[in-house]
Amino acid sequence: MKVAPANVEKDLKEITIHLDELEINKNVLLTKEENEVEGEQQQKDDVYKRAAKEIKEANVLIFLSGAGFSADSGLLVYKDIAHEYMDEGYDYADLCTPTWIEEDPDLFYGFWGSCFNEYRAKAPHFGYNIIKSWRDKYFSSKLSSPTASMLGENIPHHSNFFAITSNVDAHLKKVGFSKDEVFEIHGNSEEWQCSNGICAGRHQLENINLPADYEFKIKQRRAYKLESSTNKDKCNNINMEVNNNNKHDNRPLCPFCGKALRPKIMMFCDEHYVSNIEPEDNFDHWQENIKQHYSNEGSSTRVTEETEKEIKKTKLVILEIGAGIRVPAIRARSSQCCRRFESTFDKTTMIRIGFEKLEQYLYKEIDNVILIEDGALSALEKIDGAIKT
Repeated sequence: MKVAPANVEKDLKEITIHLDELEINKNVLLTKEENEVEGEQQQKDDVYKRAAKEIKEANVLIFLSGAGFSADSGLLVYKDIAHEYMDEGYDYADLCTPTWIEEDPDLFYGFWGSCFNEYRAKAPHFGYNIIKSWRDKYFSSKLSSPTASMLGENIPHHSNFFAITSNVDAHLKKVGFSKDEVFEIHGNSEEWQCSNGICAGRHQLENINLPADYEFKIKQRRAYKLESSTNKDKCNNINMEVNNNNKHDNRPLCPFCGKALRPKIMMFCDEHYVSNIEPEDNFDHWQENIKQHYSNEGSSTRVTEETEKEIKKTKLVILEIGAGIRVPAIRARSSQCCRRFESTFDKTTMIRIGFEKLEQYLYKEIDNVILIEDGALSALEKIDGAIKT
């Protein structure tokens, strides 16, 4: 048997040592990568825990929601809602204009009728119940702290909670939130008004609703005028005595003047939309009472040094979910709330949940911001889980 030269044996030893070093380095790199992944996951978990802590310790919760919040109920967001009409050259802004009611009523009632049918058919996702459970557990009392008794203020409604939404599906009310604590800034599909602005203004305080089992008959994205259908008598019920001679369906008519009804929803370039003033008045009144309650603005009660200490311990959480930047109305409202209560509370926390450029439209003066890149239901379940642990 031949013996390998000494230099060959030396080379083999060096190669073996080098391979061992490579294996060690490989294990070190793998461990480092695993630690980085674990660290990233820990950071993600931490934002839910931070959000849970802020909500649990807050005195007041303002909940704002955009289209992304409804998505988990199976409802389309703005960029997708008009997808079926793309082959006709229409986008959401094109369809969401009131002029179609005269130019092409089949298209108008086809689009809004489809929305109306879907909003009624879809059940609100469980995230609504989570928000409602927080309201009931932490924010439902009329007096939130000893300070309230000292100041002697009495705030109506759920005094420490208010919900603001740009969604028009009426799902907040559907799950049991009171009309006194909900401000639907664009209206909702359950309320209707006359398409004639003068008539609508005259009857601004009148509620016009379609029956609970009403359904638009949609064919090829259009709600064509029907001579007879199962909805005929229901339409006549809406129209009272005014339009008993009109037997057409898919065309709800104003019970006061007989002209076409339209959803009481703010559309683009909408000159005839008449807002329901009560929800906005409720929100304004609530804000004023909250400011008086927590900062003693406008109160005649003498504030002692102890009372002042109590006031400075108060905390506000502004929870915004699913608000995008295509129509940034809700993000603007969030900033308004931050600014409005800037000097009222000792600490204000902004929690924003969504996917679309979360850092945009943040109120610059607020220090405590929690950004969570996640869907509405997923994030709420994680925060709720952290609250309960």
